[in-house]
Amino acid sequence: MAINEAIEHCKDVALHCDNKECAYEHVQLMDWLKELKCLRLVVDKKYLDGIKLLKKAYGQDYDYYFEKNLGEI
Repeated sequence: MAINEAIEHCKDVALHCDNKECAYEHVQLMDWLKELKCLRLVVDKKYLDGIKLLKKAYGQDYDYYFEKNLGEI
């Protein structure tokens, strides 16, 4: 299940659940999933920005440097 599907599932359960505690927990879970989705977008953007900076700094040597140090990660 993808994160967007999980968010939709939580929303559907919260809207149609007769148990108020269960509905509340699904709303809370939906909020956490939305937060996780946003944080992933921020991390991915920062990662891509970092790669762009490294490529700019190393120029043509970027691929060599990356491949050389990949084994150390």
